[in-house]
Amino acid sequence: VEGVLTHEPLVGPLVPELHELVSAAARDVHDGEPARIDAFLWNLYGPAWGDIGGNAERWVARHRLTVAREVGHFASFAPTLEALRSIAVPDVTTIGERSAQPRRDVADLLADCGAIVRTVPECGHLVPLENPAAFAAAIDDLLTRVGDLT
Repeated sequence: VEGVLTHEPLVGPLVPELHELVSAAARDVHDGEPARIDAFLWNLYGPAWGDIGGNAERWVARHRLTVAREVGHFASFAPTLEALRSIAVPDVTTIGERSAQPRRDVADLLADCGAIVRTVPECGHLVPLENPAAFAAAIDDLLTRVGDLT
């Protein structure tokens, strides 16, 4: 691995508020899926979730089982600060300007660990859909940094 591009990643208990949202969803499972997936996603993604309007309902319907399978994994994910600080390759992390506060807390923590954080304007969590040009610029930034190392 020569570089890492992440978008609003989860960092487990290192950001307790976000971790609790994910863990609560993992505990609130009925018949194999989160009981309140729409409320979970609203809490996780903030106002941007509502901004996509009717697309949110279609997204939930299409991806309900995927989210159900992943939420347990996300809840159990628990990197350490030492592990995050030991990333020895360029790490560019993007975050939407309108993302929920716990997501901004993650970006701040990653910046403290050495990541280059790019805040994407006029976006929530769905940066690749809401501002694809800015997301492409973050990818270009990472590729430039990786190229500078070779």
